[in-house]
Amino acid sequence: MIKTPEDFKSDRLNDEVSLFMNCTLKETLALVGISLVCSGILSVPPSLIFWGKLTLSLAVMLIVMAPVFFVLLIRLSRLKRGKPAGYYQQFLRIQFGRWGILKNPFVMRSGAWSVVRFSRRASS
Repeated sequence: MIKTPEDFKSDRLNDEVSLFMNCTLKETLALVGISLVCSGILSVPPSLIFWGKLTLSLAVMLIVMAPVFFVLLIRLSRLKRGKPAGYYQQFLRIQFGRWGILKNPFVMRSGAWSVVRFSRRASS
């Protein structure tokens, strides 16, 4: 059966549409913000010390932002490749929980589970 463009309607999509390098618009905008912050930390203080001009420092920040953005974008697209939707979000929450940045909402215990209820009172 040949599929027509009417078969690919956007109301049938369950996930967000990939915009650039398998990343959605929200992910791309988040990476732009993260790369702006990282490039600002890396480039503004040294260029302010070296040249002493804020506008020149901001121009250097924008130049440094592009490679930082593409590195982050490539890493995220590799993390998402071949995985189900939402995998990287769970992965990042687990990593942030291990680093102590955020509380981990997932059960990370491995082993046998018991359904027995233990009482704190001593049985007589």
